[in-house]
Amino acid sequence: AIHLHKLSVDALARETFEAALAFGGSALQALGETETDTAELLARVRAADEERLRTQMDEATGRLDESPVQPEPVLEPEPEPV
Repeated sequence: AIHLHKLSVDALARETFEAALAFGGSALQALGETETDTAELLARVRAADEERLRTQMDEATGRLDESPVQPEPVLEPEPEPV
């Protein structure tokens, strides 16, 4: 996505990301999460990922090297209740 952004591509489809969300959502529901809770979590993940990707694209703009962007978690893990 970042490479395509550097090439000034106007639109792109992140198929692997969307497939991961679809499978993850199905897994959450199979484990007992409600459809509403699953949809809310997936919306949070999409929003956080979009913000992270936008930041990475901004950082990559103007970089002359092709060094890869360092991966980082989309959402910080929530502590387990005691």
